[in-house]
Amino acid sequence: IDKKLYSQKMTIQKHTYIRTLLAALAAFLLALAGSLIVSEAASATTTPEVVERTITVDDPTLGPLTFEAIAAGDPTAAERGRLVMLLHGFPESRESYAEILPVLAAKGYYAVAPNLRGYSPGARPIDRSLYTVGDSAHDVVAMAFQLGAAKFHVVGHDWGGGVAWGISSKLPGVLKSASLLSTPHPDAMKKANEHIQQRLMFSYLYLMKLPELEKALFIGGRTGFAIGLNLMGLPYAKARAYADTIGNSAGLRSALSWYHANPVPAEEWIGSSTVPTLFMWGAKDFAFSREAAERTADYVDAPYRFVPLADTGHWVPERATDQMIDEVTAQIEANS
Repeated sequence: IDKKLYSQKMTIQKHTYIRTLLAALAAFLLALAGSLIVSEAASATTTPEVVERTITVDDPTLGPLTFEAIAAGDPTAAERGRLVMLLHGFPESRESYAEILPVLAAKGYYAVAPNLRGYSPGARPIDRSLYTVGDSAHDVVAMAFQLGAAKFHVVGHDWGGGVAWGISSKLPGVLKSASLLSTPHPDAMKKANEHIQQRLMFSYLYLMKLPELEKALFIGGRTGFAIGLNLMGLPYAKARAYADTIGNSAGLRSALSWYHANPVPAEEWIGSSTVPTLFMWGAKDFAFSREAAERTADYVDAPYRFVPLADTGHWVPERATDQMIDEVTAQIEANS
């Protein structure tokens, strides 16, 4: 009898142990699931949203110009000196910077990437002489002031880099930092152009001024244009977004007007920048030589960082996105 009672007691204890273990396991799984749900909800609420907006400024010749932009962050941060203006080149658009905007916003900046003159339908003058780098520099500074900033950070690639250099050399007082992607300092380009390598690299610029080019590039519509940009090295998704922004051969005419209005290299020396500067350059760039890139240091009289990218070409925002985000964010944070 004692053995039977002992066996029954052990069976009961075993079942109780198993039930306790299962209950603990269930509680653990429920807690884990709850944690994941809360984490996902927190992530969804803390990732800054990228939104579309417009910015209207007055041009002394043309009157009101309206620029289409994407932005992330608290707009009032601009008034606290935490505005970042990100400037695209050809044939790009505001979408060049879609990935970095929420990163900057999460760090407390108001990050704004506008479609520049010629790319925004509300800022497309017919006269090609009104597409100078100086005109666009005025646009960008006016946009920053319109957003409430007295000083701001600027990021620029390709022609947007030319605009950023123009501001940092001629109006350094409005900038807190400059981050240049691909585009060397204009005076460094002018110096490098004394040698055959840079002159050969600039030879494509003659093609950009051919009247037939505007119709030829859009002969296959937006899809054909996007495929062409993809063949030039841009990711297809970005190429398609850029093709949609330019829209048609008329829009392309406006975008190409930058090449008609701005001699490359520039006819005049613009002088050194006195703004803290980051310069990222791809060693496989088809337009800008190593000499121009390395000479850029001679034209910055301020803290300067040169970041060459061994395996990257001209399309730094699109093809070195993660490194661009890290380096640009570090540059802005160090000068805020």
